[in-house]
Order: sequence, then structure tokens, then C-alpha cells
Amino acid sequence: MFSDVKNDLLHKQKRSFRTATVEMIQAKPILIDDEDDEQISLDDLNDQHIELLKNGRWVDIGHNKEEYLRSGGKIRIKKTFPYAFHCFLNELDDESFIMFVHHLNALSFSVYDIIYCHNQLLYHHGNKPMKGASVFIFDNTDSLCAVQHFFHRGDKQKDLFEFTVSTGERSFVSSIS
Repeated sequence: MFSDVKNDLLHKQKRSFRTATVEMIQAKPILIDDEDDEQISLDDLNDQHIELLKNGRWVDIGHNKEEYLRSGGKIRIKKTFPYAFHCFLNELDDESFIMFVHHLNALSFSVYDIIYCHNQLLYHHGNKPMKGASVFIFDNTDSLCAVQHFFHRGDKQKDLFEFTVSTGERSFVSSIS
């Protein structure tokens, strides 16, 4: 569960939804992803947050599939994070989280652009001191960004992020709490 600070920032992220068009094929509703024209299985949407475009506004329809199963309708589906990345974001204190997300956004990436995650913090148990590094890769369709997260958990929490964009741009940000 994310803190209110984290939830607010995540809510403002670009590309946090995928959109699809509802088409009727042989009297059966089919969802077509607007980005890659791939078919989305209705069965995969059971526990997903879904909104319907009504009168130019996105309206939360909860889990009521009947509402959006009309031919030609537009829906959007809230993206979810891979388990390891969700745990990483949740583990960061609010200051490190904000710093990480703002810097990623400044490089034109969203946390929802995540395509690969290795979270070494998943192996941190209890209050034992630990040092390590995690790796994340983001794709905004224009470029890739590799992020190395060097961390220390012990008396103090230290986080150093190295961002490398496929354009050759590199930057570092760090936090100690």
C-alpha cells in the first residue's frame, strides 16, 4: 500500500493507462489496444480499474463490464506494476520516491514505462544492514532509460540512482535519510 504522497504522484504520471476500442465480432465484444492493435482478453480485466469515455470524460465503471461492451466505445485500463517494481516503489521513503519519479519524469519517462525490473531489495529481510544494486529499464517509445539503484539499508537509508538514456545522457541523484 502506497502512502498518500506516493499515490498522488503516481496518479499524475503520464502513460498510466492503456486505451482500447470495443468492437463487436460475431456478436462478441473484442477489445483492441489502441497502441499496438493487439487484442485484449476480457478475462484479463477481471480485477483491473477500467474507465469508459462518456461525453469527452473518463468515467470509472468499476468492474461492471456490461457498461463498456458497446461497439466503438473507448475504454482505458489502469496499468499495473510488476511485483518487484511495486515492492521497490513501496520500499522507498517518500523523499527518495519523489526524487526518483521527478528525475525520471524530467528525462521524459513515466514510472509506467517500466519494461524490466530486478529489485535486489526483495532479498533484504528484517533490520539487517544490506548494500546492493537494483536495475530498472524504461521505454517511452522514443528511447530507453536504464536506472541503476545503489542502496544501503542499515542505520541510515541511502539511495543513489544512476540514469542512462539511450541518447547517451547520464545523470545521478541521491538521498540519505
